[in-house]
Amino acid sequence: MIRNFSYSLLLGSGLFLFIAVSGEAFGAEYYKGKTVRINVGSAPGGGFDTYARLVARHLSKHIPGNPSVIVENMPGAGGMIAANYIFNLAKPNGLTIAHINWSIPQMEFLGTPAVKYRSLEFEWLGLANSSVITVAVGKNSPIQKAEDWINPKTPQLIFACNARTDLTCATATAMNDIFGPVSKVVPGFGGTSLMRAAVQRDEAHALTGWTWDSVKATGLDLIESGELKLLTYIGERRHPELEERKVTYLNDFISSVPTFSD
Repeated sequence: MIRNFSYSLLLGSGLFLFIAVSGEAFGAEYYKGKTVRINVGSAPGGGFDTYARLVARHLSKHIPGNPSVIVENMPGAGGMIAANYIFNLAKPNGLTIAHINWSIPQMEFLGTPAVKYRSLEFEWLGLANSSVITVAVGKNSPIQKAEDWINPKTPQLIFACNARTDLTCATATAMNDIFGPVSKVVPGFGGTSLMRAAVQRDEAHALTGWTWDSVKATGLDLIESGELKLLTYIGERRHPELEERKVTYLNDFISSVPTFSD
């Protein structure tokens, strides 16, 4: 039962956009000369921030009146701070958009005490990205193979992550349900850029919740230089680019949990 739940949990990843609005219709005259803000629920320099800034660059021409569009970072609690803000404090005037990850509805479903929003009452705009999830380790990590990570007889892989309910922590801890105590999570890092820096400084061994598209946009140079290594990846199906790079497909181990002998 636990294994099936963990497996389904790992299959979903996405970057969601939603907006604070009322029932009023907004037209060109309303938006003209105004500023639309995209609140990103993570720190600058990571995948979420990069996607938000890409959207911001092109969004104005698709809104009547062509308002200015800016990005503001509101990191913390796996995007929960941004979600709470837009639900409770942002004016419902169509000028504030939040960019957060899939764990926002999950945290509400799990009954996380700090949740002060109702996901079904957001006006969801769309999905910026859906991609396979990678696990990356530093060049000095004691674990350099996926098979060693999921072996409970090897040292635990230490993950820098955001919040315990966030994908960056939940992916690693879910592996403990499947394989045993193979991961230790260290929450408190506001975004993948801060997690990458922690791994490079050897404060942690690894990071996850980093989608392949985000890797390509924000950290491929670190992979190519050897500063970070893609240990494995997780998704509904194999990814041709990662298969070409000979990155281990972790689902093969999840569907058939190996037995480790002495």
